[in-house]
Amino acid sequence: MNSTMRQADLPILIRPGTDGALACAVMHCLFRDGNADWDYLERYTDAPHELEQHLRSRDPEWAARITGCAAETIEEFARLVGERKCAYFGSVTASRARATARSTCMRRAGIAAVTGAWRHEGGGAFHNNGAIFHLDNSLIEGSDLRDPSIRMLDQSRIGPILAGDKDRSSADRRSPALLIQNTNPVSVAPDQETVKRGFARDDLFVCVHEQFMTDTAKVADVILPATMFVEHDDFYTAGGNQHILLGPKLVEPPGECRSTMR
Repeated sequence: MNSTMRQADLPILIRPGTDGALACAVMHCLFRDGNADWDYLERYTDAPHELEQHLRSRDPEWAARITGCAAETIEEFARLVGERKCAYFGSVTASRARATARSTCMRRAGIAAVTGAWRHEGGGAFHNNGAIFHLDNSLIEGSDLRDPSIRMLDQSRIGPILAGDKDRSSADRRSPALLIQNTNPVSVAPDQETVKRGFARDDLFVCVHEQFMTDTAKVADVILPATMFVEHDDFYTAGGNQHILLGPKLVEPPGECRSTMR
């Protein structure tokens, strides 16, 4: 239990990666106990009745076996959420970095949708406030050097692009080579079967600049070692407040590690 949990009215400790199951059980209770805002659901969400039906077997006892959190604690959490219509749900970067990130974030946002929390000032769910800073990133992203004649491809469609499947995003020719930084598409990109089929091409050259041996690094032809956060100077747009923070290098990087920013 960390210092934040010690200040909480209701500390909830669960096994890593099981917050999606917790969210399902909370929504189960909200529907069961009449705390769902059906007017909001009917107006602004897709398939709310199908969601209610799907969650009928996802009760607190079911979630307790998965999360390790007592069913009574889950019931209490659901009651608090149901009684406070302007409940607000935050998120952290770590929860968005794993393979199940998309479905987990959707389930958490689903709690706010079931209660209609977005109707109320301060209510809803929050994932990232990066758009508030309006920073000029052209230098660090090299966008001012970008050649407009070179095609732009949608990273979320990397599977069809590499596999050569015909769709609106893949253009006419398959990409011959990739340099990948700061992402792990072999684990997290949509349509995983197509993604892995695309990366398995014999004529594709893949270079990955990484800190860890990710699933994408494992299929690379060349791996370049990247620095950790304490091994290069950086600045951070804080996720959750409006401060820009300086993060100076604390130690020298080992071996031939290089920052993604140079």
